[in-house]
Amino acid sequence: IMEKTSAATLTPIKDKVNAAIKSFAVANGYSMVVDVSISSNIVYYDEKYDITDKIIEILNKTQL
Repeated sequence: IMEKTSAATLTPIKDKVNAAIKSFAVANGYSMVVDVSISSNIVYYDEKYDITDKIIEILNKTQL
């Protein structure tokens, strides 16, 4: 029961986060956005490409 409740609660939030990421990526010419927090195959990335703060700004302007 708890697993279903968590999924039901998190799904709309994940959808809004993913929509914000996609919108930002398209608007800024990104071909790909990688979630480095879960991608264990990424050994190194230049943090100048980290768009986390920009996505948070977008999400803060919208209501989750």
